[in-house]
Amino acid sequence: YRLMDEQVYKAQSLEALFEAHKQRMGRANIATGAVKASTSTRQKQLEELVARQEALITTLKQREVEKDRELNRHRNRLSQEEEARQLVEAELSELLKLHPVAR
Repeated sequence: YRLMDEQVYKAQSLEALFEAHKQRMGRANIATGAVKASTSTRQKQLEELVARQEALITTLKQREVEKDRELNRHRNRLSQEEEARQLVEAELSELLKLHPVAR
């Protein structure tokens, strides 16, 4: 009977060890799943952040292009106004040369 008791005890001990192992593995799998889910969520958040930043960069580049165009229009207008002013001054100068009082 003693040999039988020892074998039963060993079998029960092995069964208990195996059960404990299964529980640890189950907890490990649950933890791994949680880490994977967390990583996946973080990955999605990072992708969304990158997309928002790229959209912002695109918007800023468009605004820069618009500002450059506006600045060029303003420069062209000033240049045209300067040309017109010089023409008026030249004409005025010619008229003053012809005027008898100015001589």
